[in-house]
Amino acid sequence: MFFSASHPAFAKRSLPRQTLLLIAAACAILSVVLSLSHHVAKQALQEHESLFLRQQSLMTSLASEAMTGHLASLANTLRVHSIPFELDSSETELESLSPQILRIFESYPSLTAVSYSNIATGAEGIVVRPGTSAAIRGQARVWGHQTLLHPPQSIRLQGHWYETVMVDNIPLAGMQLISEAEPGVFVVAVINMKKLSAHFAGELKIGESGSGYVLDQRGNILFDAEADVIGRNVFDGMHSGFPELQKIDSRMLSSVEGTGVYEFISRSNRQKVRKIVAWSRVPLEPYSIVISLSSPVHEINASLYDVSRLQGFLAGSAFLMLALFFLWFLREQSTKSLRRSEELYRQLADTAYDMEMWHNAEGQLVYVSPSCERITGYPVSEFSADRDLLEKIIHKDDLPVFKMHMGAQQMLEGESLEYRIITRFGKVRWVSMVGREVWTSDGIQQGVRSSVRDVTESKMMEKELDYKALHDELTGLANRALCLSRIREAMTRSIPREGVGYAVLFLDVDRFKIVNDSLGHEYGDKVLAVLAERLVTSVRHYDTVARFGGDEFVIVLEELDGPRRAVRIARSIKQVFKEPVRLEGEEVCVSCSIGMVFDYGAENGSAQSVVRNASIAMYRAKAQGRDKLKVFQQKMLAQAASVMALENDMRHALQRDEFFVEYQPVQRASDSSLTGFEALIRWNHPEKGLIRPDQFIPLAEESGLIIDIGMNVLRKSCFEMARWCRLYPGCDSLFLSVNLSARQFLQPDLVLAISAILNESGLLPHQLKLEITESTIMSNAETALGMMHRLKELGVQLAIDDFGTGYSSLAYLQKLPVDTLKVDRMFVCSMEDQAGCLEIVRSIIVLARSLNMSTIAEGVETYRQLEVLRNLGCSHVQGYYFHKPLPVGVAEALLSSNLVVPMAS
Repeated sequence: MFFSASHPAFAKRSLPRQTLLLIAAACAILSVVLSLSHHVAKQALQEHESLFLRQQSLMTSLASEAMTGHLASLANTLRVHSIPFELDSSETELESLSPQILRIFESYPSLTAVSYSNIATGAEGIVVRPGTSAAIRGQARVWGHQTLLHPPQSIRLQGHWYETVMVDNIPLAGMQLISEAEPGVFVVAVINMKKLSAHFAGELKIGESGSGYVLDQRGNILFDAEADVIGRNVFDGMHSGFPELQKIDSRMLSSVEGTGVYEFISRSNRQKVRKIVAWSRVPLEPYSIVISLSSPVHEINASLYDVSRLQGFLAGSAFLMLALFFLWFLREQSTKSLRRSEELYRQLADTAYDMEMWHNAEGQLVYVSPSCERITGYPVSEFSADRDLLEKIIHKDDLPVFKMHMGAQQMLEGESLEYRIITRFGKVRWVSMVGREVWTSDGIQQGVRSSVRDVTESKMMEKELDYKALHDELTGLANRALCLSRIREAMTRSIPREGVGYAVLFLDVDRFKIVNDSLGHEYGDKVLAVLAERLVTSVRHYDTVARFGGDEFVIVLEELDGPRRAVRIARSIKQVFKEPVRLEGEEVCVSCSIGMVFDYGAENGSAQSVVRNASIAMYRAKAQGRDKLKVFQQKMLAQAASVMALENDMRHALQRDEFFVEYQPVQRASDSSLTGFEALIRWNHPEKGLIRPDQFIPLAEESGLIIDIGMNVLRKSCFEMARWCRLYPGCDSLFLSVNLSARQFLQPDLVLAISAILNESGLLPHQLKLEITESTIMSNAETALGMMHRLKELGVQLAIDDFGTGYSSLAYLQKLPVDTLKVDRMFVCSMEDQAGCLEIVRSIIVLARSLNMSTIAEGVETYRQLEVLRNLGCSHVQGYYFHKPLPVGVAEALLSSNLVVPMAS
């Protein structure tokens, strides 16, 4: 190699170390001096160029101001001079006019023609400089005619300009003025922009360098001191191949003034030329032109550029020499470092915590670190004496994998292998080995270096984590994931075996919430652990018992010859569950509801669908009174799907406002006069039509949607009743009955919500009567009592609905702030046929009267029922005998028919 230590140029005898250091120091000093010199020269060049830019910018600015002043002077002169002839659409040569107009043309050489137009008379005339072409004369007349056709409302003192045009290769511009000497006369001065530009930009230069040129607002060249390019446009490919110059062209037309620098290769001598451009804008309202000065700076700074390049070359050479020296120095240092690292590696390997090994290219163990004794129990000496000792202590089941790993053609770098070894003391330990092949720089394999670490503890922890991942922590049973896996295995094993099936039991502990609420969740967990033990002892050893969540268990029964065997096991489980659980001095009795699925195996089925079906059957068992066993049937799935679809439809119905309210009148029993309405919800499904309340209200209660549906009914009916009170006299005496569901009644913000609805609707609180079922009140009597008192504080009335069907006590009834008892329709309809029902109705009416409450009897359908209720002293009645629930329009018709009678005090 070039930088080899044996090379003569770098041999120790060739040059002393002091000489090499002197050369390196000289190179370093030279490179620093040259760099500083190059920096100073470059800075001087930049300062000179900056001064040059400022000079050019000042010159273009002065030229712009001079041209602006010249044009302003011309405008003032033409504005105040008198018309030199009678306006008769004639064209007059300059020689035949007055000395005044001659002096104007002499003073302003760029003035080519002057057009006069009288707006009042339409007369016009033109004065032209001798020798003017017919095309230019025609252009002057065109601008004069434009003044007559489109006279401006007002013109600034500096005039209104027409856009520059090219006529006979001469750029012309027209300046429109209003004559002050001749009222109503407009003057248009036609100006030769080439002459004007040449006068102010032709002499622009710095010393002998530079040239001026003028552009109009579209980039057309009006004048160029260097080339005959008048009329060309800088954007029509004129400067293609010069991107920096194209950017400067765009900036010139978009900014008032500025400077720019660009470089290009000269076509004549192929040398780089650097030019500076400065420009300034001359306003020709509403247009403008740009005066620009372009000067090459390369010629001015040529010597500075040459010196700068030479200094840069010398500095680079010095740096290169210094770099070559340091490369040689680094190679010498790396050789020493390699020797030191080899010694350090052996020290590290000998003291490493892991067991370090080296197998040569033939696969023989040539080195092992002292840590081998801590991991295997064998010292280094025994490994040195017996080269095959490592393979002898590897577990026989893992030895083939070890040999395959070590004998692979190309071992993957960093790939680990875990295997078991038998220590000197007979213990089995897990180790993890990571190997890496070692190669020389010229591609010769040196063997395999590997590290072995004892991972026994982490392996045991991994097994424990795997167990916890598949088992329930509380009961030790299989969890959901393992349960689904066992179901899939049972399905697979049952497919090829005719007459052999499996069953899945979904079990839920009935009313377990009472145990948790009364004795605490910790006690409930202990009960679940006892029940889990009973389930395990109730099935065979190859069956699976899993806790699916909460108080739900799933049992997978395999190797069944038919469903009867599964039913017998399920019934035995039910019997085991009924045995009392005695813990900590307490005795708990529970039951369970079980849903069962039996199948002989299905190739297309899934474990999730089997569990779902068993769950559906379990909920059907609960619905039939708990402590039941139900076998899944396909129609149950269809019914469950129908219930889910109905629940989704209810959610959409709330969003689409498909629920509406009908109102059933409530009459006074004595004279059948109208005393109020009961608001009843209805659902107009867009596809199924009208759905009865008994088809969706129970599902709404179960899903919790009843809260939103109930508030929707309350809001709509309150706003409707308030509207009726404003429209119909006497409605203030009517009341509105609205049912509150059990879930609604337990909402903590119920009082605030009802108060807000009353405030928004304007309905008087005493007109609202809230109906609460007897079972709702008695399910949590203390909470219900507090809620009812808070509602009464709002001023609303309260009624107990379906009274007589629950189990309320007289002691609680007298505490409740209730205004009305509603007699259930079941008793009213059976009064004539069953004497017991008549006595129940009589007792309710007597009880209500004794507690100073009113009564409402529901379901009155015959005159005979009405007569009986009148004789018993019932306050109010409602039913189909009087009216079915009425739509809003029909209810309004009832109100407007003068049937509203004020309620007696």
